[in-house]
Amino acid sequence: MATLISSFLAIGVTILYFLLGVKIHRLWPNPFTIPIFVSTIAVIITLVIVDIPYDRYADFTSVITYLLGPATVSLAYPLYQHRKLFAQNVQLSPSSSVFLWGAACLCSFRIISVCGWGYQLNGIAPYLLKRLQPL
Repeated sequence: MATLISSFLAIGVTILYFLLGVKIHRLWPNPFTIPIFVSTIAVIITLVIVDIPYDRYADFTSVITYLLGPATVSLAYPLYQHRKLFAQNVQLSPSSSVFLWGAACLCSFRIISVCGWGYQLNGIAPYLLKRLQPL
């Protein structure tokens, strides 16, 4: 029963922080005030202050995590269907293209470093190395 109450409390606090992030973003529209970023920072600060390990919080909010998978797919599928129309209407500025190239370089570096250095280090367990590799 206590776990159920803790789950509802953790989910409620998470949703409350997200709604607070929406209000903050409406007042001060800025990339640093997007609701996901604000709510993530607020949850981290709360977990540190209240001294709740992240593993416990993740267990409490596993329902949200479980529901986000189908929601992400249901939002991504229409975007995939209209990708040609999207590509025709999106114009990349020089700064956004630099950002995308930087992100691609970072992802490539992560793949190379995890796969290359991970195999050279004998102390890493195989299951841990597999978890570090991208899908």
